[in-house]
Amino acid sequence: MICVTTNEVFDYINEAERKYNVAHQDIGRCCKGKRKSAGKHPVTGEKLKWEYVED
Repeated sequence: MICVTTNEVFDYINEAERKYNVAHQDIGRCCKGKRKSAGKHPVTGEKLKWEYVED
C-alpha cells in the first residue's frame, strides 16, 4: 500500500500502523474507499490518504 500524502510505500499494513500510530482497520477502510483519510502526519498535521498498490 502507499501513503499518498507522503509517497511512502509499505509492504504490510502493520508497518504503516506502527509508523503513524493509525489503526490498521482505518487504513484498510481508506484503501477500500470507505474513508477519505486515516490518521494525521506527526509533523505537518496533514491528513494521511492511503491506497492499495498493484504489483
